[in-house]
Amino acid sequence: MKRTYVPGITDIIVVTDPAEIRTISNDSRFDRDFIGHGPVRNVRRLRKMLRIFSLNGRLFPTMLPRTNPGRAAAQDELWSRLNVRADEVKHGPAELEPLAEWSEGSELRRSSVCSCSRA
Repeated sequence: MKRTYVPGITDIIVVTDPAEIRTISNDSRFDRDFIGHGPVRNVRRLRKMLRIFSLNGRLFPTMLPRTNPGRAAAQDELWSRLNVRADEVKHGPAELEPLAEWSEGSELRRSSVCSCSRA
């Protein structure tokens, strides 16, 4: 754990050890209760993070406090939607199938085209 603290400017703790991360994650004092005041650098980072982890002004369910009544249901819904999309993304759009088939056979085409000898 590494802390960078300059009063009024920044107060950041970097944690990389998995056991420490789990301990902090389970500590209710570190829940997602975002406040808009504090050291300047912390507030700027918080605003940027909240912009990144939101869509149309709504935080992603994983960013909501554990005590939020709709958090669990929203996370389950998001999980379901992403699982459906993951399968579509994994297999790619159907219109790319001819390109994939052509690409799979391209090694044969390359070897026959490039098998000429150089003088």
